[in-house]
Amino acid sequence: MSSISEPARAATALSPTFIRRPYHGSCHCKNVKYLTWIHLPEGGSSAESLASDQPVPKFADTDVKKFIEATGQEIYKCNCTTCHKLGHFHLRLADSPRDFLLLRPLAEPGQSGSELTPYVKSEGRAKWYFCSWCGTQVFSIIGELERVDGVKVPAKTLAEMGLESEGHVVDGPPLESNAERVVSGLSPKSEGWDEDGEARTSYFSLNLITVDAAQGGFDLREIQERGWVQYLDAIDYSPEERTNRPHKYGMY
Repeated sequence: MSSISEPARAATALSPTFIRRPYHGSCHCKNVKYLTWIHLPEGGSSAESLASDQPVPKFADTDVKKFIEATGQEIYKCNCTTCHKLGHFHLRLADSPRDFLLLRPLAEPGQSGSELTPYVKSEGRAKWYFCSWCGTQVFSIIGELERVDGVKVPAKTLAEMGLESEGHVVDGPPLESNAERVVSGLSPKSEGWDEDGEARTSYFSLNLITVDAAQGGFDLREIQERGWVQYLDAIDYSPEERTNRPHKYGMY
C-alpha cells in the first residue's frame, strides 16, 4: 500500500476528507498495546448517527475502490480457514513500517520477556501473533520487527493507553496536554520492506477488532455501513470483488 499525504486528498462535496491520525489498540488483558495510524473521514461517524443508533449513509461517490485509492488502505474479511478460525478482520495499512508501532511488549516476539506468541502454519511464511496470556490474535506479518525511536505521539493518546509510567516514553509535557511526546517501539522493518512491488516479500495485517473502541472518529459499524469492507475468496479464488455478501463459508 502506498504512502499518501496528510490530510489525504481533497474531498468533493459528496466525498469525505480522509485524515491520518493515531489510534490505540490492545489485546483483551492489555499486556499487548500498540499504536496504529489509520486514514478515516474527518469527524468520523456523525454525533446524530451515534446518538440515534441508526446506520450511517454511504458517501454518494465513494465506493470501496475509491476508498482504497484515497487512503492506501484495504479492509477485508477472508473465507480461508486460517482467517475464519482466528477471527482475523484484516486492516492492511497504507505504509506498515510507518503506520504501526508496538509499545508493549518491547521485547521482540519470540524472545524472553515478550507476551506475544506466534502461530505459523506448516506451509506458510506468515506469523500470526497472539497475546500469550489472554489469547487475543493481534496481527500477522511476513518480515521482521525492528526498534524505532523518536516517534511523536499525542500525549493524550498515551494517557488513554495508561502508559504514564512506561520506560519507553521520553520525558515531555504532561500526558493530559495536547502536546506531543516522543516514544520508542517496534515496527515492521522498513529496510527491504516490499508489500506492493513485484516481489511482494513483505506482509502486515492488523486485526481491526483489536483497535480500542470509543476513540474519536473510529466506529466499526461505520466502516461496514460505508461499504468499505471487501470479502475475499480464498477457497475458489473467485475474482469477484464483493462488499455486500461474503463468499461461501465466509462471515459478515
